[in-house]
Amino acid sequence: MQIDERQHAERRHEAATRLGDALRALRHSRNLSQEQVALDAGLSVDTYGYLERGQTPWGRDANPRIDTLLRIFTVLGVDAPRLLREAETDGEK
Repeated sequence: MQIDERQHAERRHEAATRLGDALRALRHSRNLSQEQVALDAGLSVDTYGYLERGQTPWGRDANPRIDTLLRIFTVLGVDAPRLLREAETDGEK
């Protein structure tokens, strides 16, 4: 099956936005600042801020590396495998 590029771009945008919203909600629930999360994860504050906004400095959809996400999840106390299982379960509903 060939990927429809327009649909793919829409899904990528939605995923980047939802990821950013989830990161922000997790950070707020732990009473952490963007600076605290960024520095503890080994990222610049700007980079982390862009991830929460779901975009790059150039206005494209955020597309973080797995390593970056794992660093952030560790700082936020998120079990990445559990998060993925829950996402898979949510997709089945």
